[in-house]
Amino acid sequence: MNLAQLKNQSILLLGKTRALSGDEFEKLLGIYNIACKRHFDSSVSLIIEGRMMSPTDQDERDRLYEEGARFEDIDTLEKSLCQSLNPDVIMMSLKLSNDQERLQSFLQNPYIDNTFFLKLLTLYRWSGESFFENDANRDVTAALIRRFYKNIEKNHNVEYANTGLVHLLTQTDDAPLVDLIASLEPIQYAIKKGSDNATLKILQRLALHPLTSDTLLLKMMRYANSALISLIASREPLSKVLQEKLIDSTDDEVLESLSCNASLEIRYAKVLLQKESYRENILLHVRLNRELFEHYKESYALSLAQNKSLHASMQELLFSMNSDAINMLLASNPLLSQEIIAQMIDFKDEKLLNILISNPQLSSEQLEQFIENPALHVSLAHNEKCSSKLLEILSSSHNPEVLLALAKNPSTPVDILFQLQLDSRFKRAVQENSAFGKHIQTQNLGWL
Repeated sequence: MNLAQLKNQSILLLGKTRALSGDEFEKLLGIYNIACKRHFDSSVSLIIEGRMMSPTDQDERDRLYEEGARFEDIDTLEKSLCQSLNPDVIMMSLKLSNDQERLQSFLQNPYIDNTFFLKLLTLYRWSGESFFENDANRDVTAALIRRFYKNIEKNHNVEYANTGLVHLLTQTDDAPLVDLIASLEPIQYAIKKGSDNATLKILQRLALHPLTSDTLLLKMMRYANSALISLIASREPLSKVLQEKLIDSTDDEVLESLSCNASLEIRYAKVLLQKESYRENILLHVRLNRELFEHYKESYALSLAQNKSLHASMQELLFSMNSDAINMLLASNPLLSQEIIAQMIDFKDEKLLNILISNPQLSSEQLEQFIENPALHVSLAHNEKCSSKLLEILSSSHNPEVLLALAKNPSTPVDILFQLQLDSRFKRAVQENSAFGKHIQTQNLGWL
């Protein structure tokens, strides 16, 4: 809509404005010297259809339609008017006036851009209350969620719940947005004074969000309880700054969480290794170096076998110990080397192979060599990396455990799933299978 073409002219507004308050609407029209009238006369060049038209307004609209008057809806006009806003001027005006009602109106305006919205939000006063504790806070919080929540049209209810902010933080990869939410008064109050359960969930999400700054996390750690600090200690990766601060904690809960952190630096790992209660966690999770491995390989071999940072040479050394318990744990290690896999297959130990089959390092080609052994079929039927051909072969099994595993496997061909759901034993498993549900939605078939 070209507002310049309406300059020095008059419009007729039937009904009310939507995104702008009446006063703001008049001010912005004044920039173009556009007069807004409530009754039609010969000077009116455009009729605006607003919201909440009275019966009288509706009759007037119908009459003017019949006479061929020119019409436009309020949304189009307001959107154009908002494009003429000068954010700096508005911000200065709001700072000087501290007009919270006008600020609230701007924050609920869908036609201002995100950058301007975030600037305006820093001026809002929450009156020492939480996000949904009063009507004004509720409306502003809903505007924040509505603006940034992905696919909000599919889940409007989240606008009016703290879970909406939690979900929003989970979705976003916008660092300035994370920082801004963290700086809001209800969050800052909750950090220092404690919070209700709903706000606590937001703090927990901030504690784990990869874009939350160390500055905020350090501030949280000054006031937070053990549970929240422990959550921060579980962040991966955990920055050196936070590790240095956390390692000095005297709280067992915090140190326990820190001992399970795979990004913990070796120098701090060595500090925790001095205490036996943290030793197993460290050796399960820390990025191993040769020194740690050699020192603990005899006494903590079972823990080391599960460590995802095991080098191939370390795996080989553990495998050479010829321990069934160690081998079982190695077989489930998701970073198991192909050399060890080959040796385990050569062992032909069914118990070991049933564990090995679920290892993500095995290719579909490697899995196919197990089809001749019925004792391995249940494990095979669970594996999503099995080829369609292999799963089809398994579908002819008379073993209900194999068929149930196929019903749950999202890689099972859809035609096999259709067959399985005809059997009451497997119907529920098929209907809960994500791949089957997606197929039904895509084909618009509905449940059979």
